[in-house]
Amino acid sequence: MNDATLLPAQWYLASAQVFNWGPFTGYHRMDPAGVGEATLISGSTGTGKSSYLDATSALLHPGRMFNKASAGGGKARSIATYVRGVYDKEESLAGTRVFALRDKRATWSAIAHTWANLDGESLTVFSAYFMNTDDEKPSHEAHGRIEGFFDVRQLDAYTRPPHVPLHGKSLRAAFPDMVPAKTKTANLTWLADELGLSSNFTNLMDILYRIQASQEIPGVDWLFTNLVLDEPADLLASVREAREFWDKVREARKELYDRQRKAEILKDLLTYRQSFETNANADAFFQDLGYGDGRLQADTPFWRWVREREFSILDDLEPRLAQEARDATAAVSNFQIEKDTADAAALNAQIRYLKAGGAEAASLETDIRSAESRANEVRTARAYMSERVGTHLAPPLTLDDLTAQRAETTAFLGTVSRHLAYIADPLRKANGAEWDAQSRLTTLRKERAYYANRKDLIPQNMAARRDEWARLTGIPAADLKFVGELMDVEPEFEEWRDALEGAVGGWALTLLVPEETIKEFRRKVNHVKTPPIIHSQAVPSGTYNLVTGPEHQIAGRVFYAEHRYAGWLSHEVARRFAHKCVEDGEGLNQLTDGTWGVSKSGQVRGPKGTGKHGGAGRRNIGFSPQRLLEELDIKMAETDSEAVKANEEAQALKQAHLDLTQAQAAHEWFQEATREWHRYDLVAAEEHLDSLRRQRAALSSDDELDELEKAAKGRRAEADTAGRRFFEAQDAAEKAVLLRDKVIDDKEGAERSRDMLRGRGVEEPDMKRLDDEARSAFNVDELIHENLQPGSLGRLAQHLRKAQSGAAGQKGVALKNIRDVMVAFNREYTTVVPIGVSVENPHPETDYVEYARIRSQQTTYGLALAQEQFAQQVLDFTNVNVGGIADSYESQRRIIRDRINAINELLAPEPFGGDSTLSIQILRDEKPADTKDFLAQLGSLGSGATKGITYEAALERFPAFDAAMDMVATEKQVSDLFDVRRHMTIQARAEHKDGTATTYNHFSGEKSGGETQELTAFVLAAAVRYHVGTEGVSRPKFATVFLDEALIKADDQFTERAINVWLRFGFQPIIAAPVGKFEAATSATSLIYAVAKDDQHRSRLDFMRKVVGTKP
Repeated sequence: MNDATLLPAQWYLASAQVFNWGPFTGYHRMDPAGVGEATLISGSTGTGKSSYLDATSALLHPGRMFNKASAGGGKARSIATYVRGVYDKEESLAGTRVFALRDKRATWSAIAHTWANLDGESLTVFSAYFMNTDDEKPSHEAHGRIEGFFDVRQLDAYTRPPHVPLHGKSLRAAFPDMVPAKTKTANLTWLADELGLSSNFTNLMDILYRIQASQEIPGVDWLFTNLVLDEPADLLASVREAREFWDKVREARKELYDRQRKAEILKDLLTYRQSFETNANADAFFQDLGYGDGRLQADTPFWRWVREREFSILDDLEPRLAQEARDATAAVSNFQIEKDTADAAALNAQIRYLKAGGAEAASLETDIRSAESRANEVRTARAYMSERVGTHLAPPLTLDDLTAQRAETTAFLGTVSRHLAYIADPLRKANGAEWDAQSRLTTLRKERAYYANRKDLIPQNMAARRDEWARLTGIPAADLKFVGELMDVEPEFEEWRDALEGAVGGWALTLLVPEETIKEFRRKVNHVKTPPIIHSQAVPSGTYNLVTGPEHQIAGRVFYAEHRYAGWLSHEVARRFAHKCVEDGEGLNQLTDGTWGVSKSGQVRGPKGTGKHGGAGRRNIGFSPQRLLEELDIKMAETDSEAVKANEEAQALKQAHLDLTQAQAAHEWFQEATREWHRYDLVAAEEHLDSLRRQRAALSSDDELDELEKAAKGRRAEADTAGRRFFEAQDAAEKAVLLRDKVIDDKEGAERSRDMLRGRGVEEPDMKRLDDEARSAFNVDELIHENLQPGSLGRLAQHLRKAQSGAAGQKGVALKNIRDVMVAFNREYTTVVPIGVSVENPHPETDYVEYARIRSQQTTYGLALAQEQFAQQVLDFTNVNVGGIADSYESQRRIIRDRINAINELLAPEPFGGDSTLSIQILRDEKPADTKDFLAQLGSLGSGATKGITYEAALERFPAFDAAMDMVATEKQVSDLFDVRRHMTIQARAEHKDGTATTYNHFSGEKSGGETQELTAFVLAAAVRYHVGTEGVSRPKFATVFLDEALIKADDQFTERAINVWLRFGFQPIIAAPVGKFEAATSATSLIYAVAKDDQHRSRLDFMRKVVGTKP
């Protein structure tokens, strides 16, 4: 590999141009050394070496980040910053200030690489960018290629007026050989084709970019997995195709489900339609009868039915009724003869009885009946008398009893008025006492209810007037306080509460008003003259400290509420009520002149004996009404007891008054009633009845007369029976004739009405159906004439209206059900709603045909076809997609091994580390468990493939297939299971002359910096060499490699050896190195370029020298 002679078709970089690129203002060109030789770009840190290499990234690696070394310090680079020449920025509260060489003006930049080979061929690839004064990114770009060398400075004229900057049309006109590209990527693709690198250009550019941009390559395995070894595209494509095919199977399964779901939604559609049609027909039938508007209309098929049926029933009935009339008339004649005979026999028997003495007996019997009636009347009258006089007196039985009772009654009535007058006055007083007690009790209850919810003792009318004045004046109620609600007796001096009440007196109900509002307050309330009258007092503004008088004074035995008036009030109380507290009136008398005093009972004495006397009255001071509530409870109990006692006394007097009044009424009625004593004389009535009965009994002892009487009664009974039968027969005959005549008249009327309706063309209804409805309405087996009478027809009309209403309702329900089915279908399958049908408001009648068609498709031919297609797809998947994936997987494993063997052939002749050889080995080659499961599952399912499969069998296979395909549902799953590169672990192995070996997995941490650098260079060079190699040719087709300083940071010995690795593999390395590595890099390079930066932040690229004899 020491022969560095340039081979045909081996491309190398002949020239690199930049114009206005980053810190490189103006035109800069580098002509690097050829193949097998290295070119060094040297300069201090920050002079622009990496920026120069970023021009290569912009041209050959579009879309990638720029070199890390040039993006340090947080200053991310972009095409725009390189075009502007940004070299610094400053952050402040005012914003970001950018410092640039070509800021705030129109400018343009260009990058160009010229490639050449031994055949004399050369080509130039370029990119140019234009930014106007205020542009934040390039507004115009040009990318292209041209045969031979092209000086990018020639583009300058086409960045200025009159040209549109870098316009393709202008460039093609000026440079006929130039082929503009639409994008940088298109330009790069063309370059790959020209250099013969299309097949693996992407991986090659990945490696070259990472080398140039100093991006980390973690280790051997990562390098081979991600950059050297190709993705198993065919295998992954097979899996993806299988997944895509299975997606179609899933779609078919979904379509089947949709069909089944559609059929499920529409399953009741036909039933609802049949219900609709049945009830619609019934509704139409009833409406056609004449019930369209709910009323019985004239000249309708219903009346045609009534008249037809009425005529037919009467026509059938007439012969029977005519015969019944004839039979009844004949029966009357027969019963007439029987009646006449019985009457004659009864008359003869009665004459014989009367002649034998029966006339006297008959007269006595009449008298007896009269006497019995009179006795019963007397008994009734006496019962009424007993009810009227009640317990006040006993009804007399004899005339003597009557005389005595009337005398007693006269005496009672003479005294009853005096007794009633005696009761009236006490009764009036008792009622008044009860009313007074109840009134006082009601007042006490209201008072207690009021105080139960308060924390003071201010009377209700006073509190209400205060609230009224607060609303009237606009002063808050909290600023209008009564004196009594702001103070209270100290608990230890509770026994002196009456004393405080007596001393303070009416001042406790003085209303306190802020001084600043007192005038306005009084102006607004002084017109109120109705009770209660409330005195007001102004409270000065300002702050007063609480003061307490001595304990022997009443002012020293109170405390105050938390209120802004409390301080002032304490001063006022101490001033007004410095009363000395004494036990009783005796103590008051012992006070010296000029001293005010107050006793426990509330008696007050002023100087020289003046002042008020007596105990405290109403309680108005304090924070709790508890003591007052207890007193009210006692008063309420006492008052209630008074009311009960007064009520009991009044009730007793009322009852006595009532008893006397009722007795007076009873005696007065008795006096009046007994004026007609014969009405109540039961003794006389019973004696007269007994006398008549004795006379009749004397006649009954004659046996012959008795026999004649019995015979007369028997004949009379027989005559009565014959007469009754005659009249019954006569009545029956009259009814039969009337009924016959009525039926004849009704029949003639029905016939006329029927003929009239026929003549008017009234349509005959379905007679049988209407007969059935009528029999159902009347619950009969056969219709009779009475069923067709007005009253019965009303019942039938009601039945028909109900039937029509029910049919109409059921029709509506059926329509609603049909519509609900349609709406449910539309909501779930919005994309297949029939054209012209509203999703939310389909018409259940006019749109039914469309949904019936859809239902038919889902349940007949359409469903069967979908099932057949689904089964065929499952079979096709089994026969076509399952096979081949496992074989392709194994084939990819063999390809990887072949690739590694090819790289090892490149590495074998090259000494590594001075005395060793390096090779690449597969440390692990293990198929993942998920991959095994997937292949095993598919293999198992595929083993059952046949030429045909039923829908049921396909449905049975589907879940297992679906579960297997879920394992490759995402791209990550496909990659994890079938990217064979990820199933292997690759390492480097160094074989030493002493027979030992060393393995390397990573490019850091296992060896020294220099050894790692050499290992990295060896593996990377071999990897790049593999990508750009040609079978049977020892040199790479593409020789140029850019190396940034990050790859040569070890000691000088290893730096030189790392560069020589690239040279021995036949590459054209171009290295950016800091000044500190100048000597080490120089020993392995042929040309040196220097990068420097002036004090205006401008960089320049200068050819420094050519080094002789540096080839490895």
